[in-house]
Amino acid sequence: MIRFVDEKVALDYDNFVKIIGNYDADSDQASNTFNEFAVESKDSLGTMNDMNEVS
Repeated sequence: MIRFVDEKVALDYDNFVKIIGNYDADSDQASNTFNEFAVESKDSLGTMNDMNEVS
């Protein structure tokens, strides 16, 4: 039983922890990308509104 836990369960747990770490990093990157997109979209909207006021 100890051997099973040592060889299988512990290894699976270690892999699970690695996957969670990757998920965390990926979600941070996605969040940053979406935030940058939001800022750029607001800037573009402001530019379009300025152009409409001029014409």
